[in-house]
Amino acid sequence: MFSRALLAITLAICLDVRAYADAPLRGDAHREAGAQLPADAPAVTKDGEKAKAELARVGAAQAPKELLAEPLKKGKAAIARAHGASLAGDDLGASLLSRVALAWSQAAAATLRAFESERGA
Repeated sequence: MFSRALLAITLAICLDVRAYADAPLRGDAHREAGAQLPADAPAVTKDGEKAKAELARVGAAQAPKELLAEPLKKGKAAIARAHGASLAGDDLGASLLSRVALAWSQAAAATLRAFESERGA
């Protein structure tokens, strides 16, 4: 009885693996979807407008670009995702993503302040 159950489970796993062997991984699908985000999406909420202004200010600062690259990239992506959510009719999602963008812009501003403080010391 045990060997039949083991054989059935092994067979099911093998068939399942073969069925999904050519399917893209979930992470790959999200990376491809991220490539469709607009480069300069409009802000759709007040928080998004604040975030966009702060990201522009921080991006124009005289600081090493590699220092600010990650928070700027993530902030802009959150604004673009908020825009997409708004287009899809998801106002709550757009609001939350705009707040995420604002948090990233504040993180970038804090990083810039720390850099300027260290440079001045």
